[in-house]
This record gives sequence, structure tokens and C-alpha cells, in this order.
Amino acid sequence: MIEELVYSYRRTKIPGVEDDDDFEEFQRESQVAWWSLESAFGHRAGLKTLCDNTGEGAYQKIVNQLLEWVEEISWPEGCDAGVWGEDFHTAREVSDKISALTENRLWPFTKTTRNGVILVDLPGQRDVNLARLQMTKEYLLRADHTFIVVDIKRAASDQSLKTALLDELNKEVDFKTGSNDIRRLDATIVCTHAEDLNIVEAKRKILKFPSKHARVVAELEVALGQAGRSGDWTTKPTLEKELKQRLMKARNESIQTDIRKAYEEELRGSSLDIYCVSNVDYAEFAESGNEEIAKASGIPQLHQHCYSVISGAMFFETENFLCAELPALLKSIELFVDALPTGNDRPTRHFGSGHRIYQGPTFEDAFGSADQNLKIFHDIFISEMETHETRWDKFALTTSEVWEKWNADLGKTSKLYMRSRWTALEKGVSKEVMKLARVIKKRFTALANGFRKSSNLSRAIRLQRGSISHQFKAVKRHATKEIRVLRRKALEDNPESLLLDYMRPAYRDAAMEMGIGYNKRQIDIVKYQIKRGIFKAIRENLDCSVAKLIQSGCARLREIVAESGNVIKRDLGITYGAGTAASNCIAEERGELEELVREWGVEYAKIEKAFERVKEEQT
Repeated sequence: MIEELVYSYRRTKIPGVEDDDDFEEFQRESQVAWWSLESAFGHRAGLKTLCDNTGEGAYQKIVNQLLEWVEEISWPEGCDAGVWGEDFHTAREVSDKISALTENRLWPFTKTTRNGVILVDLPGQRDVNLARLQMTKEYLLRADHTFIVVDIKRAASDQSLKTALLDELNKEVDFKTGSNDIRRLDATIVCTHAEDLNIVEAKRKILKFPSKHARVVAELEVALGQAGRSGDWTTKPTLEKELKQRLMKARNESIQTDIRKAYEEELRGSSLDIYCVSNVDYAEFAESGNEEIAKASGIPQLHQHCYSVISGAMFFETENFLCAELPALLKSIELFVDALPTGNDRPTRHFGSGHRIYQGPTFEDAFGSADQNLKIFHDIFISEMETHETRWDKFALTTSEVWEKWNADLGKTSKLYMRSRWTALEKGVSKEVMKLARVIKKRFTALANGFRKSSNLSRAIRLQRGSISHQFKAVKRHATKEIRVLRRKALEDNPESLLLDYMRPAYRDAAMEMGIGYNKRQIDIVKYQIKRGIFKAIRENLDCSVAKLIQSGCARLREIVAESGNVIKRDLGITYGAGTAASNCIAEERGELEELVREWGVEYAKIEKAFERVKEEQT
């Protein structure tokens, strides 16, 4: 990686490289490489001088020096090749163990994985280090949910919060539009340091206008005055804590109202979750057992919200495990026990028609049909872009006569036209994946029907249908997310925009123009970049990206079916004596195993019944 960064940074210094057709791209890569090097080694004196060295053997000297500096980095204990893994059980453990990673030297990101959830700790969107900022934008495009953390004192005016929230609000995603539907943003604002409160100023603001909080605060003030005059030093501290909690609650509600009001126009009725929290109060009063004040800290409510954010995905995985994977495993064990001898001789087994069905046909015809249909969706999508490229280029050239909002306006007509095409591509891919799942499940059913319906083997085969359905849905979800990432890059005016990526070198050169006639020179620079084929470049980029997405998705679907096929082969082998383990087992051992299987069956029935109740509550 170090060698690649050094090469990318120094590439523009190669003699004659400025005549290369890709020189502008080299310049962009050089800048990004420098930001990355600066992020890791910016604290080292002479970094710029080292990297700009043009002497003999300079490249290897630079690489060697940087590698030495890498070895001197104080990585956390247990770090292997720059990757560090650790198990955490509490928020305090996370904070203590990742403190080294959140210093400016090592951090661009910290990822913590638990129960399939990946938490990525990102710098703010106003970060001065542009390498970190670029990586932040890429992560945010793929995030299922974003937590925007801001100090409560500047929550209503924080620019990083504004940037992140507007990015979320501007997402090009289709939402349900039923009359009772409210769009819930995939973002949560967390205002920290809620305990940091100016009591005098807070009282002045609350008592200024009549409200439920003002009435309670006034009553507490009277009670405090009486306690002071009477010398009741036992009651007074309790009243002071109660007063502060009431003032905090009023201030928190005011902050939440101010944020929603500040973005009321952009929210357009969307639901925005905002939490004001105090880690200090929670740590102090949760340990002492004061549940009321611990709850008032806002931390328990935020915990509950975090669980609700991931509850859908966790339920999806839990349902597959309890309804498909676990019963399939239990059924395989039951098949194994059934195949054990009751005496010295193994029972005679007869192959059913299902065995012949399974050994014969494959699923390649179904996959071939799916591949062909997905290619059609892909080709139609790309051909639509190619058909209108010339018209879009002309519009972009006309728009480039005006300096303002170039990136927002250049692709205006293409964005309006392609919105419905993106939707069609997303729906087409999703439908084809689930159509293929139905075909596969139908063939598994036909295989199961080749055996006696009540037999354990038939039931084991049918259980694979649930696994197929779940895993195909997971592939569909992943494909949908990646298509939406590409859609955002193609249609939105964000830092990862494909149009911006293509136009960035021209924008940079145009912005450097000064002096008499600078405006015309700026426009000429932008026009030249557009004439090189702006929408052709975007189309070729999307063509490659969509093709890779479909190819990787189809490969994963084949793996899923092959895995289920291997399970069925194993169960067939168990049933019809393909293994030798059964012949070495005596009757007494079979009896013990049968008892275990019965016990497991009873326990699973209880779990299944309990989960059914959970599903009913979900609906």
C-alpha cells in the first residue's frame, strides 16, 4: 500500500507525463495519495521534502523511510498487519480500547462489529483532512443508518450536522407514498453534553414565557427558598438536582424543536429522531442506582432507539436461523440416528425416485434464463443513456455559459430522464432474483415429493427452501443497496457524484483563472471538458459497475444453491448408507442418541412457539 501511495503521488513528476491523455486523472490521484500520506505521517518533520525528493534512487528511499515509520507506529496490542480485532461487552470497554485509534495520527476510521452490526466511527464532514473526508463520503453512501453526533451547545447551527442531514434528505430513493406513510430518515441526531447547562440563563429563558416547565421551575424556586431560610440542608440538594433535571428537560425539548424548525422545509413532513444525552449523568447515577435521573440522561432511550434501528435486520437473520438452519441441522441429526443399526446388521435401504431426480437435472437452465434476463435489463438501461448522450452534451454546453451551479445544472436533463430508468433497473433485478428463488424452491419441492411426504428426508429437503428464500432475499437487498449507491452517484450533487468526478479537474483549473477575461477562460475550460464526452464517460463507468454487480450477484446465488445441494447430498448419504460411522455404532448408543433427539425436538418446539408469538407481535 505504501508503494502504491508513493507511486501515485510522484506519478505527475515523471518527465513528459503531462502529455498523457490521463494526466488530469493522475493529478487527482496524486492529490488523494498526498492526503492519505499526510493523514498517516503528517506529524513527521520533513514529510513533504522526503516525498518530493528527485535524487537518484529517491523512490525506494522514500518507501523504505515510510515503512520504517509504519513500524514505529504504536498500534494497539494484538494488531496484525494493520488490522486490529477485539471483543467488547460495554460502551466503556469500547472507549478505553479504541482511544489510541481515535487520535489524529492513526484514525481515519474505527469499525466495531457485534452480532453482524458494523459500526463505523467517521470524522465530521467538515474535516480539514480531505483524504478522511473522501473516505467518509464513500462510507455514508453505503450506510444503512447514520448517527450525527454534535455538542448540544451548537446543535442548531453546526455546519457538519447541516451537511450530513441535507445529504440524507437529498437521497434519490423511492419511498412509499401512501396517504398514511411518513418517511422516517435513516439518520439520528445525538446532542451530547446535555449536563453542560448554565442554570441562571436556563431559568431566565424558561420563566420568560408561561409553560408547564415554567410553572414547575417557579414552584421549585419557591421550595428552594423556603429550604434555605429554614436551614433544611437535607432537602435542598434534592431540590437543586430536581431543578437542574427540569431545566435540562426543557432545554433539550427546545433544542429538538429548534433543529426541526431549522430544517422544516427540507424535512417535508419526514420524521427526524433527535436525542439529547448526558454520559456524565448516566455514568454517575446509573451506578448509584438512581434510575430516575439515569433515565433523564437520555442514554437509556438512545440505547432503545439503537436496538430498534437494527431490529429489522436482526429479526431477518434470527428468523432464518430458527426457521431454516436450526431445524435443518436437527433433521440431519435425526436422519443420522434413524440410519443407525438396531442390532448387528444394518437395515436394507431402498432408493426412492427423489434420489434419481436429484442426481439428474441441474439448475443451470434456470440460472441461464436469469443471466439472460438480467443482461437485458442492463443493456436496456445503458442503451437508454447512449441514445440521449448527444442531446445531454448539448444541454451541458449551453448550461456551461453560466458560472453558477455548474455541477448542479450540467446534468439536469439527464437526471430527470434517468430517474425512472434507475427505478426500472432496481425493480427488474429484484424481481428476477426472487423469480429465480421460486424456480429453485419448486425444484426442491419436486425432489422432496420423490420420497414419502411424512419421511424425515422429505422434510429435510423442504427445509432447504426456507434457507434459499432467506439467502436470495439477502442478495436482493445487497443488489438494491449497491444500485442505489450508483444511482446516488449518478443523480445527486454529492462529493461522490460521477459528473463531479469527471468535471473536477476542469473546475479546479477554472477556479485558478484570474485577471482580465478570466470568466471566458473559465467557461472555455469547462466546455472543453464537456466536449470530450462527459456523458459517454459516465455511461461507460456505470456500464462496468452494473455489469460487475450483476456478475457478482449471480455468482453468489450459484454458491447458495450449491451449498443447499451439498446439504441434501449429505442427508441422502446418511439415509442410504454412504458413510461408515453408522456401522460402528451399537444399539445402546442409538438409544441414547434417540433420547437426545427427542429432547432437542421438545426444546425446539418451545422455541418455535415462542418465536411465533414474537412474529405475531411484530405484525
